[in-house]
Amino acid sequence: MTPAQLVFQGDMILLAEFQADWMAIHQRRQKEIDRNNANENKRRIPHECKAGNLVAKRQPGILPKLQMKREGPFEVIAVFDNDAVRIRRGAVT
Repeated sequence: MTPAQLVFQGDMILLAEFQADWMAIHQRRQKEIDRNNANENKRRIPHECKAGNLVAKRQPGILPKLQMKREGPFEVIAVFDNDAVRIRRGAVT
């Protein structure tokens, strides 16, 4: 199918009607998305953060060219059920 066939429900040059099967198009696209996600995720290395690990904190916003993009390392004090962590930043946690 060409984009013109999908939009105008017919061929631009020939007088032939065209009926798009939108469900099949959606399923094919979703299958492609799922396959691409599986391909990217197979290279990931699982990691669970534990108390005592060292982490770096990302600087928010748009930074000047030579400024450090992360600050740290900071010690992880606690890991919560939702994977949030509490870190020690000097005298502050």
